[in-house]
Amino acid sequence: MLESIDIRDVTKVSTTKQDDNNYLISLYLSGKFHSVRFVRDNVTNETKKKNYLDGIKIQIGSNKEVAIKFKKAIIHLGKLKGITVKDGDLF
Repeated sequence: MLESIDIRDVTKVSTTKQDDNNYLISLYLSGKFHSVRFVRDNVTNETKKKNYLDGIKIQIGSNKEVAIKFKKAIIHLGKLKGITVKDGDLF
């Protein structure tokens, strides 16, 4: 599986701790820009494309600092591109 997003599509980013002590980064998408998922069927070896994604989840290891820095980097990248990415952990 491959997911490709346009940073302008990100509206909010948050971090959550998983049961197994890993952290998960969640990116919430508006659907206004080109964000897609490609999935290869193992039986037919065909690639299928889903044109709309409402979000993406990225699993980070057990390092909380890395998860927080990754979230801050996404927010900063949004600022560099002229968009506002909300910090979902503040609400």
